[in-house]
Amino acid sequence: MRLPSFSKRNETGQSQGLVTISLITSLTLVCMVLVLAWGRANHNQEAELFDGNRLVAAASSELLAQSRLLKDSVEEMLDGHAPPETARSTFQNIFLLDLTDGVSAARLPPFAAPEAFEDFKAGAIGVLGPIRGQLTSGLRGAVGSDTGNGAGQGLAKTISGSSNFIMTDRGGFAVSIVPLSEAGRLGLPMTDARNRMYAVFAVRPIADTFLTRIARNSGVATLSLVKAPSTDPAASDVPIGADGQDVFLEWRADRPGDRLLGNIGSMLVSFAALFAGLLAYRSTLKLADAELTATRLAGQDALSGIPNRLLFTRVLDNAIGHAQRGGRGFALLYLDLDRFKSVNDTFGHDVGDKMIIAVAQRLQAKLRATDMVARFGGDEFAILQSGVGSPADCEVLAERLLATLREPFDLDGEEALIGCSIGISICPRDSSDREVLMRCADLALYNAKRAGRNRFAFFESALSDQVEARRSTEEDLRIAIENGGLELYYQPIVSVDGRKLLAVESLVRWRHPTKGLIPPSDFIGLAEKRGLILQLGEWVMRRACEDARQWPGIRVAVNVSAIQFRHPGFVGVVQKILNETGFDPTRLELELTETVIVEDADGAENAMFDLRAMGVRLALDDFGTGYSSLIYLRRFAFDKIKIDKSFLESMEATGESAIIVHSVVHLGRSLGLTVVAEGVETSEQHRFLQALGAHELQGYMFSKPVQPSEISRICAYGGVMPEPRPLDQVGDEEVTERLAGAA
Repeated sequence: MRLPSFSKRNETGQSQGLVTISLITSLTLVCMVLVLAWGRANHNQEAELFDGNRLVAAASSELLAQSRLLKDSVEEMLDGHAPPETARSTFQNIFLLDLTDGVSAARLPPFAAPEAFEDFKAGAIGVLGPIRGQLTSGLRGAVGSDTGNGAGQGLAKTISGSSNFIMTDRGGFAVSIVPLSEAGRLGLPMTDARNRMYAVFAVRPIADTFLTRIARNSGVATLSLVKAPSTDPAASDVPIGADGQDVFLEWRADRPGDRLLGNIGSMLVSFAALFAGLLAYRSTLKLADAELTATRLAGQDALSGIPNRLLFTRVLDNAIGHAQRGGRGFALLYLDLDRFKSVNDTFGHDVGDKMIIAVAQRLQAKLRATDMVARFGGDEFAILQSGVGSPADCEVLAERLLATLREPFDLDGEEALIGCSIGISICPRDSSDREVLMRCADLALYNAKRAGRNRFAFFESALSDQVEARRSTEEDLRIAIENGGLELYYQPIVSVDGRKLLAVESLVRWRHPTKGLIPPSDFIGLAEKRGLILQLGEWVMRRACEDARQWPGIRVAVNVSAIQFRHPGFVGVVQKILNETGFDPTRLELELTETVIVEDADGAENAMFDLRAMGVRLALDDFGTGYSSLIYLRRFAFDKIKIDKSFLESMEATGESAIIVHSVVHLGRSLGLTVVAEGVETSEQHRFLQALGAHELQGYMFSKPVQPSEISRICAYGGVMPEPRPLDQVGDEEVTERLAGAA
C-alpha cells in the first residue's frame, strides 16, 4: 500500500531534481556565455594593443633608418659630393629648407625645385615640431658657419633630425628632416649667419615593399596607410602621423577571442558536452593567455607588476580623446616618494624594492576600478583619476593617498616611514595636450616639494611663470660664467691673536645687470641642478689661484661641492689649473663637507689621496654638524677642521655649545690638525677661543669678505691685520654695513 505512495514521492523528487538540474544547467550556460563574451572582447582588445605596439616599433625603426640615411647624405653634400646612390633611389625629392622666417624651400642645386615643395609643406611643419625647440635654442648660433668650429660640430651631434609619415593628395609618404648646421659650406648667402636656420627635407613614397617590411617585422597582415580610421569592425588602426597630420596604419588584427568563442561555442549545444566544453575553454584560455604574455609584459612594470609609463601614456591619450568628445574630464596625479632614498641607503636595495611593491599595492587599494596607477621608474608614480571636473573632485583621493603612505611599512621586520608629494593637473581645465598636461603635473609636484613635501598641490599658471623665471636666471648664470660676469671676494683667516693674515677663503659673488647682487644661496643650488656647477667651480678655483699668486705666503681656500668632487675628472681639473696658473699646490686648500664624501667613501678616499700627493691641503668644513664626522676624521687624512659658526652663535661660557667647541678644539689638536673657528664676532668669543688653543680664526670681528685689492693692501703691510673691531662694540650702522658683505 505504501509503494504507490513511495513511487509518487520518488517521481516528485525526480521531477524536482530535473528542475533543479535544468536551472543549474541554464544558469551555468548563461554564465558561460557571459564569460565567453567578456573573454572574447578582452582577448581581442589585448591582441589589438599588442599588434599596435609592435607596428609602432617597426615603423619607428624604418623611420630611424631613413633619418640616418638622410643625415649621411647631408654629410656627403656638405663635403661636395652627390648624394649616395642609396639615397637617390630611396628619396623621390630632397629639398633645402630655409627655416628662418617660417618654412620655405630655398633654391640651390642639387636640391629639388621649391615649387614641388608646396605639396609637402604641411607635412614638413608637422615633422619639424619635435626638433623645433633644439633649433631655436641652439642652432642659430651655429648654422651658417663655414669654418667647422666647435659649436657647430657639437650641434651636429646633438640634433639628429626627425622622421614621420604624412598623407597628401598624391598618396602616403615617409618624410625626414635634418638640421643643417654648416650651411655655409653649400655656398648659401650667409650675410646674417647667426640668425638663419636651414634644414634638409626628403620625401619617400610609401611603396608596397615598405609596408610589407613593417608588417613582416611586426607580425601582422594586410597593412595599409590611410587618412582616417576605417568603419569596418574587423579592421584596427593606430595613429602614426606627424603633428597635425591624420595618418593611420590599418591592419587586420589577430582576434584570439573570436577563435576562443568558436572553439567553445559548438560545445554548448547539449548538456552532455558541458564538462568537455569547460575543459576546452580552460585549455584554450591558457593558450590565449600565453599568446598575450608579451603584450602584458610590454605595458607592465617588471618590479611592481602595475602598468608602466608606455601603457599609461596610451591610456592617457584615450582619456584625453574621450574628454574632447564631450566626456567628463580627469585628473593626472604625479607622486614622488619622500625619504625613499634614505630607506634605500639604510636598509639596502632589496628592502627598497619591497617597499616599491608595497607602495604600489597601497595605491591600488585606494583607487576605483575606473582609475589607473602606473610606475614611471625609481620612486615615481602616476595616477589617472577619471570623472573629475574640478579640483574638489580629487582632493579627497589626494588626502587618502597621503594618509596611506604616511603609515609605517613593515619590511622583513624593519619598520620604515616615508611619505609622498603629489602634483595634480586636470584635463581639460589645464590642457588637452598630453605633453602639456604631464608637464603641468610635474610643475605642481615641484611646487609641493618646495612647500615642504608630504602634501599635494594643483597646477597654477603662476608656476609656469616661476619656471620661466628660473630658466631665465639659469641662462643669465651660464652667460655670467662664460663671459666673466662673476666676482670673487676673499674673507681673511687670521692668527689666534687676530693680528696676522694667514689665509683667505674665496667666496663667489654674482652682480646681475638688472637684478643686482644675487646671493650665492640663490644660484649655487641652481648651478648644481642645471649642470653648471662644474664650470662654475673650475672658474672659482682658477681665479682664486691667479689672484693668490700676488700674495706670497698666503694660503687660499676654495669650497668644493659634492657634485664637483665626485666628478671622475675632478683631480685632473685641479692638476690642470695648478699647471696653467703656476700656483704652489701647498698653498691651495680645498674645503669639503660631509656630503662630499658620504655617498662614495671609497671613491672620495682615492681622490683625496691623489690630491694630497700633489701637495694640496684638505679641510673638513662645518665640523660638528654631521652625525659621522669622527668616522671621517679617523679614515680620511684631513689637514684642517673648521668649527661651524652655529656653535659660536649660540655659545655661552658654560653652555652645551661651549662644551662642544672645547671638545672639538682639543680633539683637533690631539690629532695634529689645524683648528679654525668660523663666525667670530665678539670679544667674548675671541677670548674663549684663544684660551682653548684654536689655531686660526675667521669672522666679521676681523674682516668681512673683501675684494682682492684689499687683500693686496694688507699683504703690502706685511700681512698685519687692522685692529679687530668686535660687532658688540660698534654702532648699529657699522654692524649693518659689515654684515652686508655676507650677501
